[in-house]
Amino acid sequence: MRPGESALLALPVGGGTVMARWSAAAPGQPALLLVPPFFHEWQRSYRLFALLADALRQRGMSVLRFDYRGSGDSSGESTDFTPGRALEDTLAALAALEQKAGVPARLLGIRGGALLAALAAERAGRDWWGWQPCHAGADHAAELQALDARERGNRQRFPYLRRPLPADPGSCLGFRLAPGFFEALAGLRPGRPALGSFDRPALASSPAFALEPAFTDWVGQIDIEGSHPLPAVAALAARLDAVLRPDPMTEALRA
Repeated sequence: MRPGESALLALPVGGGTVMARWSAAAPGQPALLLVPPFFHEWQRSYRLFALLADALRQRGMSVLRFDYRGSGDSSGESTDFTPGRALEDTLAALAALEQKAGVPARLLGIRGGALLAALAAERAGRDWWGWQPCHAGADHAAELQALDARERGNRQRFPYLRRPLPADPGSCLGFRLAPGFFEALAGLRPGRPALGSFDRPALASSPAFALEPAFTDWVGQIDIEGSHPLPAVAALAARLDAVLRPDPMTEALRA
């Protein structure tokens, strides 16, 4: 495939298929794996990171984004999505990107995907960054369950609701869950520390990692609010490229 083109990849993993989109750059250019968030946040941010991947590709960076098994275009039912399988999918996507790009890749873990990026980076000996990262599986599980409870009592969504709907241990925010999903999520241990976190200015690891509200306010949203204008995404890609691109002197010292 020629630089500047993109291709859909079907990656065999554990008897299923992980579907991925590879945006190719010239051989030897840096490579970045986008590790997506979970459930409604995956849906809410899908367009943003599709645009960002293309903008980074235009700046000469190979980017691969993928769907976990049990989500998106990948194989399986919703109940096939578990933290353990999602980590397998992340490692398979990382290996595919490195094989295609011909260089060691870096990872960008988005929200809950940061928990997986940290573990994958630890196993593969790679660097990673977080995008509004979740730092503990137990905290993210509690956050998702609280949001699910809020929506079950949302009278704007359910105007004839007399009382909040009872919690369903087999679902969260409209997604069917594998048995023990939240216990497995809460049990994820910390992985390799991130090199930095892109976030709201008050939470970013440094001013260089601060994001504008247009790129942070989607977190926690159920309904789509606003859009991501292309010029702003291109400017963000330029900032991320400056941070994420490997420094040749640092890489030489590591070698």
